[in-house]
Amino acid sequence: MSGHSTQRDDYEYEPWYKYGVAFLFFEAAIAIAVSIYALSMAFSGQAVQFKKKVTFDKPKTAIESESTREQQDHSTITVPAKEE
Repeated sequence: MSGHSTQRDDYEYEPWYKYGVAFLFFEAAIAIAVSIYALSMAFSGQAVQFKKKVTFDKPKTAIESESTREQQDHSTITVPAKEE
């Protein structure tokens, strides 16, 4: 081995480097805070609250939709007669 290190000790960073590193630490702190908040909401049961009960209906088959369409076609609307 020659005894030379591969890193330069006298390297000077650009003037904006310290601000970039500070911004990355700030951004990482925000991400950690949001993750902790989301986990706390999930484990406390407050993450999902629906005002109405959500149900998922089974899609109708072609036969069911045809019978529904026929019922709608044959339905009649009654209008009360006007009294004079």
